[in-house]
Amino acid sequence: MEREDSSNTISPTVVRDLTERYCGPLGITAFLSVCVALLLGSATTTSTYAASGVADGVDHRSRGSDAFMRAVRFSLTGWDEASITEEGPASCVFRQVDITYPKDQEFFYLNNVDRSKIQFRWRQELFADAWVPLADITLVGDQPVYEYRPADGSPRKQVKTNRYKLTIYSIADYQRLVRSWKYIYAHGCTGSPSSSHG
Repeated sequence: MEREDSSNTISPTVVRDLTERYCGPLGITAFLSVCVALLLGSATTTSTYAASGVADGVDHRSRGSDAFMRAVRFSLTGWDEASITEEGPASCVFRQVDITYPKDQEFFYLNNVDRSKIQFRWRQELFADAWVPLADITLVGDQPVYEYRPADGSPRKQVKTNRYKLTIYSIADYQRLVRSWKYIYAHGCTGSPSSSHG
């Protein structure tokens, strides 16, 4: 069950209460990713964000800068401290380890994304008896924008797709998420050729 979210923020107290209430006693592997997302989301609710460092008067146009990588982490996970590495310096390819299956890897090909087709959708999903805020981000391109590489023996299958819906759980600051995506394409990544002409 889900519903569209009309609010723009969720209080840190709500996230913390949900985390304590549902993640502590569950102990069920199926809920692991939701619990981790709630825990990670609580860290983002109290952090401040000045457009990834733009407002501090320093030019952060280097893709390797802390501000740029913070924007990438937040854009892909909703968390500033996510373990994401840049794989292809010239191509804006980022690797993330799957939190549910730690030997599996996800790759995001951000220069293949058509920036004009990025879509954001805010919604809430019922988890136990509480509504949890989510953000769906649709990435589309002429070349693959997302790849999932499972390790040997993983129960998951390999995926490589030109259209991918990224879901971020327990997102507390929707405006920051949109700003982070804009920052990535203003300070390092270019997007696909069709989007760089517009």
